Amino acid sequence: AQDIKANGQHCPMFVRKNGQHGYELISGFRRLQALNKLKATTGLVRVYKDLSVHDAYRLAVSENVQRNDLTPLEKAMICLKLKTEGMNKPDIAKLVFPNLNDPDGRTVANYLTIATADERIRDTLSKGRIGFSQALALADALKSKKGETFFKEHPKALDEVLGLCAKEDLSVRQVKEYLDALFEGNGDSADKPEGHGRRSRSPNQPIVWKDSKRGGWSLRVNFNPGRLREDKEALDELEKGLAEALEKVREWKKNKGDDEKD
Repeated sequence: AQDIKANGQHCPMFVRKNGQHGYELISGFRRLQALNKLKATTGLVRVYKDLSVHDAYRLAVSENVQRNDLTPLEKAMICLKLKTEGMNKPDIAKLVFPNLNDPDGRTVANYLTIATADERIRDTLSKGRIGFSQALALADALKSKKGETFFKEHPKALDEVLGLCAKEDLSVRQVKEYLDALFEGNGDSADKPEGHGRRSRSPNQPIVWKDSKRGGWSLRVNFNPGRLREDKEALDELEKGLAEALEKVREWKKNKGDDEKD
């Protein structure tokens, strides 16, 4: 709304003629909300007179993909809807992932796995507590023969694994190692050693400094959106640390002079 107020509406909303009931919005929901907030009486609109429901949906997908407005879970559900409409994987890839060269539709297959995964996995992904790759590793594990048997016998284990993935920020490799340890250990996850993929890094260390023996320093940034969203102090620490790093670089550039050895 602030941008439209200052610069005007440059990108039109897309609508289609909808019989005797006026027009149906295809894309531009946030633009419409912004105009309503500004109490605007007019808006920039592109009207499609003869557009089927399916074509309208694909146009909405294409426009949102170009604007990079879709979350991984939204892309997964779009892939599923397009597949149910009869579109093949390579064609879905061209529409939803136009910048990827995916002639076999392997990327789409991964997103379809997420779309049909256990609701708890999808929910944790949508909240940003785990990444797409971690969610895919869990979804694949549940589809395997071992995983299907294990989680059927231990229905609460998935919640435990999801909680661990979110808390410890496990990598894909660590997720797979931990699941293998679970399956081999018959569900006794409490006694799993650290070597089975669990990291001991504190969730409150978004930024880590390390001094060098030669007088320099290194900086490691641990950016976890889900965790930072729940921990304001960690977010403030991250912001402060990055500002300090930039200041160190500026100071070094200012004082280094012409001595290349420095």
